[in-house]
Amino acid sequence: MNKRQLIIALFWVSCHISSALAYMENYPPYKFKDDPFKHLEAEVSAYYNTPEFRSKDGRIVIKFEEPFGLTRLTIQDGKLALVKVKENGGPLPHAVYQVDVDNNGFKDFLVFYHWGASSLAGDQAEVFLNKDGKSYQKITYETIRSGLEDFVDLNQDGKYEVIITGVYAGKKHNYFTYNIYEIKNYKLVNADAKFKGLPKFIWMTNKPNDRDTVHLTKGQRDADAEQKSRSIKYEEIK
Repeated sequence: MNKRQLIIALFWVSCHISSALAYMENYPPYKFKDDPFKHLEAEVSAYYNTPEFRSKDGRIVIKFEEPFGLTRLTIQDGKLALVKVKENGGPLPHAVYQVDVDNNGFKDFLVFYHWGASSLAGDQAEVFLNKDGKSYQKITYETIRSGLEDFVDLNQDGKYEVIITGVYAGKKHNYFTYNIYEIKNYKLVNADAKFKGLPKFIWMTNKPNDRDTVHLTKGQRDADAEQKSRSIKYEEIK
């Protein structure tokens, strides 16, 4: 590599690092400046550096293991194995919460995973909706920097909506995308049309920015939302 190539490579790296830092410090899912949302609050049930959690009655068991430095997770509710040992090659689990998300009287599980290598890498979230105390609906989706801040009660009905974040690659610019989903019949249903200010497509910049872009058409936005909805996976556990 000659001197000119080295300078170009260093400039490219510095730009990408600054972009990542700008995202981490200034971009949602950290709160928007005009954020009217009530965010979900819950105590973490288990964290990646917590070896084991057991409920007082012994029914709920959450275990984090780190064989060879790779975090693995199991969650047991009585005889139901909600999360089995994760094999190598996927995102790493880092936090488990137990909280009633859909306000039906039963506590659900929220499990957040991350890749760890980059702040822009697509994280994964799993929502285990407790249907009747005996069975669960598992919802899996990919997002960016998954966490409790993605769960918001927009209409103050006690049921939390879910913000799913993604990246839209445009011809001239790239954008962070934010779509809102309601929990209906134990599934995530897109509700962008119901709530003011969503969806958001935010132009990636090296300076703080939380404004919706005017660069994209409604058709482009709708197509992106449809693709995101199709990527959500469901599994019944009973």
